[in-house]
Formats: sequence, structure tokens, C-alpha cells
Amino acid sequence: MHRTTPFDIGIFIWIKNIFNVTTNKLNTKIIKTLTINKPITDVWEVLGNQFAAIDKWSSLITKSEVSGEPEIPGATFSIRSTETTGGPTKQQLTSFNPEQDSLSYKAIAGTPGFVKSVNAQWILSTSEN
Repeated sequence: MHRTTPFDIGIFIWIKNIFNVTTNKLNTKIIKTLTINKPITDVWEVLGNQFAAIDKWSSLITKSEVSGEPEIPGATFSIRSTETTGGPTKQQLTSFNPEQDSLSYKAIAGTPGFVKSVNAQWILSTSEN
């Protein structure tokens, strides 16, 4: 079964994924930029407003559930728990800003043992910068 992903629906919108990964020996920043040929509102609907339903659009996620009282204005939950092809994971939403088309979260469970922390930020924009 093929799932439609935000990257299939690919106006050009640039999605900047910024991951800060800290291990016992290093602190690494990974930046990946994707381009999608859709209006920013369509892309935000999937990546932002449907952040909790990642299992609907990511082939790596088989199940997604949310819980916890919202700690961020505009959010409806604080924790996203997922079942992935590599095992269970859990993320805590740390920012959610529909006006800026951005959100961020940190991994709170399910990272490899050598990883101390993972923080991620997704930013949508109509320019490549």
C-alpha cells in the first residue's frame, strides 16, 4: 500500500528540517531542505496540523497517538508516541507556530542508547533561505 506523503504532493515551498543530535562524544546539527510544489497552506496542513497523524503520511510510522495536556499555545497535545519500523518512539512538542509555519519537538524515548538528545525543528517558507 502506498501512502501519500507530504513529499509526494510536491508555488514551491521549502521545508527546512533541523535536527540537533547530541551523543556522548559529539553534538551534530543536521539540516535537510526539501522543495514541494504546493501552496504553503497545503503543506502546513499536513506537516503542522496533522503532526499528530504522522502514521497517515509517513511510511516509516505504523502507528501514532497523542497524549498529555497541551503546554504550547495552539497545540492540542504535548506528547506524540509512535510505532516505527525501528521500534517505539516518543516526542514532546516544544513549539507550534502556525503563523510562522514552524514547529519543534524533542525525542523523549526511543533513541539509540548512545544518543543523549535529539531536538528537531520544521520550518516552512516560500524562499530557499
